[in-house]
Amino acid sequence: MMKKLFTLVFAALMLLSLDGFSQGFTVKGSIDGLETGKVTLQKRGGEKFATGLDNGSFEMKGKIIEAGLFSLTVEGVRGRVSIFLDNTTYNVKAAKKNNGTADVLEVIEVKAGKVQDVYNAFNDLSAELSKKLEVDNADYIAAYNAKDEAKMTKLRPKLDEDLEKMDAAKMAFIKKQNNSIVGAYLLTTVARTVEDPNELEGLINNLSSEFSGTSYVKSLKDGLKITRKTAVGVMAPDFTQNDQDGNPISLSDFRGQVVLVDFWASWCGPCRKENPNVVEAFKKFNNKGFTVLGVSFDRPGAKDKWLQAVEDDGLTWPQVSDLKFWDNAAGKIYGIRSIPSNVLVGKDGKILAKNLRGEALHVELKKLLK
Repeated sequence: MMKKLFTLVFAALMLLSLDGFSQGFTVKGSIDGLETGKVTLQKRGGEKFATGLDNGSFEMKGKIIEAGLFSLTVEGVRGRVSIFLDNTTYNVKAAKKNNGTADVLEVIEVKAGKVQDVYNAFNDLSAELSKKLEVDNADYIAAYNAKDEAKMTKLRPKLDEDLEKMDAAKMAFIKKQNNSIVGAYLLTTVARTVEDPNELEGLINNLSSEFSGTSYVKSLKDGLKITRKTAVGVMAPDFTQNDQDGNPISLSDFRGQVVLVDFWASWCGPCRKENPNVVEAFKKFNNKGFTVLGVSFDRPGAKDKWLQAVEDDGLTWPQVSDLKFWDNAAGKIYGIRSIPSNVLVGKDGKILAKNLRGEALHVELKKLLK
């Protein structure tokens, strides 16, 4: 009888213990330099929690369905604290600093469990790689600031090589975190750079099966479908959008030519900086069967800005847009999540290459259009 009673008590205690772990999260913190104010914790496009500062300290409790990246912000102060939130306890230390023009939030420390540790380690790696990239490419950065196009062209191969090494180092880190929910999340942030669908499928399958029902894996599998439909060697999915004058233009209209589908926008600084290179390629190879189809990701109501950018940058090839910003229908078909992006389509309508920039575009066109 006593043995049975002990078993029941032990089981009840275990249930209570497990229930305690599933109760939710607690975020405790302090903001040096602030006494009061509203503190908000929010997932991009998702859950939101808020509380107030009391003598510079705060405590926030809640429960989330799925671990994910949240931003902790303070009303009236720029900046944020990035927290990979799980249902556990977090300790945050930050401070309000003035950078000469505004009050900003300076992150001092974020302590929690293994999930946050993995996220912090990735951020540390990214910061280290970015610093090395800046040091190793100081001459390119100086040429960029001086608008020395000739020197930039000469130094670009070195920069591209270093960028590839940086991406490879990040991917190696992500692969090792296949048993962490952070690894699944991070893979969603870089999946668009994986052009081989078989490679992407392998990365997804490498994730622990415990994440199979998460939004991250669902997103990755949806992306894999797009990657298969837009892989090098397959027929480029057709689309139709209106040009500046409201006339419909389809990608299939350019069959028989080599066409660069160029995804860009008037508000996109890197796009505008790449435009002179595309202009040069167009002038060099247009009479050999090459053209460009520009697809603008400009915002609703921003047609004038789009047209002004076309004129200012000397873009003389066909331009289309549905003026739906990131909801651009053609962009969704091709899984475009960052710009500038491009897809090179052959005379037969099959995809030849993706994201050719700088000298790489000229080298590829020279091989195709002798």
